[in-house]
Amino acid sequence: MALLLDRRGHEITITEEVVKAAVENSGNGKEIMALLLDRQGDDIPITVTVNDGWTLSHWASWNGHLNIAKLLIEKGASVTAIDQYGWAPLHLASWNGYIDVFKLLVEHGAGIAVPTTDGRTPLYLAAENGHIDVVKLLIDKGASVTAIDQQGWAPLHLASQNGHTYVVDLLIEYGAGIAVITEDGATPLHLASLNGHINIAKLLIQNGASVTAIGHDGATPLHWASANRRIDMVKLLIEKGASVTAIDQYGWAPLHLASQNGHIDVVKLLIKYGASVTTIDQHGATPLHLASLNGHSNVVDLLIDEGASTIARTHNRGWGNAIALRITEWTCCYRQAAYRRGC
Repeated sequence: MALLLDRRGHEITITEEVVKAAVENSGNGKEIMALLLDRQGDDIPITVTVNDGWTLSHWASWNGHLNIAKLLIEKGASVTAIDQYGWAPLHLASWNGYIDVFKLLVEHGAGIAVPTTDGRTPLYLAAENGHIDVVKLLIDKGASVTAIDQQGWAPLHLASQNGHTYVVDLLIEYGAGIAVITEDGATPLHLASLNGHINIAKLLIQNGASVTAIGHDGATPLHWASANRRIDMVKLLIEKGASVTAIDQYGWAPLHLASQNGHIDVVKLLIKYGASVTTIDQHGATPLHLASLNGHSNVVDLLIDEGASTIARTHNRGWGNAIALRITEWTCCYRQAAYRRGC
């Protein structure tokens, strides 16, 4: 009797792809794998790698197939094998929150502190996706809450950025650094502010996060919130002591950012709390210049009504190019923060 038959009744040749398909099968995958292993013996490539270096254990862990993972381990599959990016099966189980697969891998020797090629630990990955049970288990087993990746991001940065309040609370409880700045200039509060996670911002502030913290380019959380139209966050930060007149290294105040992006509700709020409509950046550009440049007529009207000068001149004729460059820089900065990738 043939081990596996196709729809026409022909015996299927056992290839790497057939084995991988069995591992990915959420229904009777275990039974298929058991048959393959029992009848084909050493011919089944337990340690085979496909595509970017994933083994069968990688595939089982990625898909959360506990029974198949057990079976593979029983047959000698490695739980510490890594792909070309340094990801082991435990990284995949942590990323997807498969706690039973996670426990199995750890019981058989998977390293809880092993980083990927770019420095991401299992705790980092679980925190990024809000898998609180996996995060708790990792901390209980001694995983570092302060380990950072190659760009300076710690688990708290990711949890704050992605809105995982319970994970943020737990990480802070176990000593995560509130004020750590990433290479692209973000504290956890910057990231919570950028994405409008008000409860996380409150939690961070309650635990000592500074609302006036500056990134490497001088921007404060209020700059980030203003640029991204996080109106409730803007109000919270101001109430907690953020300066509406703070400027970054380019001379931009939060009002510049809100004006250039056309966020009239944020513009109104900033002015209400004392933002100057005549503030200028290093090229002499006012918020009115930026609103005009970007065609935000309602913001232009508001700024003029609030006393902005319609005859103010920039320092040189190249101000338009300078402003366009600055806008590009800010866009890049936000993309880095939101997607964890460079420009």
